[in-house]
Amino acid sequence: MSYAVYILRFSNNRLYIGQTNNLEQRLKDHLSKTTRASKFSKDNGDFKIVYTENYAT
Repeated sequence: MSYAVYILRFSNNRLYIGQTNNLEQRLKDHLSKTTRASKFSKDNGDFKIVYTENYAT
């Protein structure tokens, strides 16, 4: 199973660093602002993904 480390830059210029085994779904979670989204992404508005790096393990 592969994993991704990612960095999001929010509209207030704050950064969020995360890791996941399903980047597409995780970004959907952040965008939806539902219970699966991080508190940070719920509180900081819109974002752009600025960096990703994939790992095999």
